Amino acid sequence: FKQDKKTKIWGRPAETLDGRLLVSGFWGIGRHLNYTGEICVYFAFVLSTGFESWIPFLLLAWLVGLLLHRSWRDERRCRAKYGELWDRYVERARFSMIPFVH
Repeated sequence: FKQDKKTKIWGRPAETLDGRLLVSGFWGIGRHLNYTGEICVYFAFVLSTGFESWIPFLLLAWLVGLLLHRSWRDERRCRAKYGELWDRYVERARFSMIPFVH
């Protein structure tokens, strides 16, 4: 969206806040949906191992903790970097990791 002003997301022109923060597509719904996708992939891997052992679930628990902490850290850094613009983005993309829940 920064290099090609005619970029389309979901068939519509990309929307930004002051040309700095993308608010189209998934980024207009949630701020860290890429982390949610990664958790889902790891969850699928864990399920494929079956339920004979709880050890594979440790990886999933570790990843969830890591990405939750990382999203909180990202929020602080982005608020410091973008200031009021970040607050406007948070109002627009209300959900952090799980759409319509968190």
